[in-house]
Amino acid sequence: MKETSMKSGSWKFDEDVAARFDEIARTNLPHYEIVIQKCLTVARAAFPDKESTKIIDVGSALGRTMEVFLAAGYKQVYGVDNSEAMLAKSRVQKNLILSETFPKEKGPFDIVIANWTLHFIADEQERKQYLLDIRKSLSAGGILILSEKMGSTPLVHGRYTEFKQGHGISDEAIAENTAAVSGVLVSLPLPWYVRALEEAGFKTIEMIDAEWCFNTFLCRP
Repeated sequence: MKETSMKSGSWKFDEDVAARFDEIARTNLPHYEIVIQKCLTVARAAFPDKESTKIIDVGSALGRTMEVFLAAGYKQVYGVDNSEAMLAKSRVQKNLILSETFPKEKGPFDIVIANWTLHFIADEQERKQYLLDIRKSLSAGGILILSEKMGSTPLVHGRYTEFKQGHGISDEAIAENTAAVSGVLVSLPLPWYVRALEEAGFKTIEMIDAEWCFNTFLCRP
């Protein structure tokens, strides 16, 4: 990852980040590809009809999750992101939505995937509202797969730092990037998510992946 001096709170999903995003995801998100493949595995089991199943990836970035689902034969795959730069460089250039909020008007969706995205909504009430909008936009029997960076103790977070070091990120770059996302990426504790999901109307909440600070939930109303 390119090492540049960053000020606190300066992180933006701009053209520079879009150009480097594949590498950023690989070196900063534990189980990145594993989680995407688990999303597909769940989809195949829960919604095997690839013609009619409607899927949306929240924070679609450069379209990696969309690519995987389209390659698997799913036809109705949408992506939503609030970054014009990311959408402009997306490898999938159809069914893309530029929006700060969840596109309820495009629903209902059978599968909503929100991986490594909602932790960038700093305000807790706005994050809760986003989860509520997702739940209201699900079809009967629909599911949400949610991956987030959780609040963690220094012991656990230190192992996440080691993960990044193991992928070639220098201590200087780690410190700079930590400062850059301060106040932009806001990690909340695991119990907060359980309560927020329950308040949004999700009755079944199961953890299907976990690696250091990152957890993935499978949720059903």
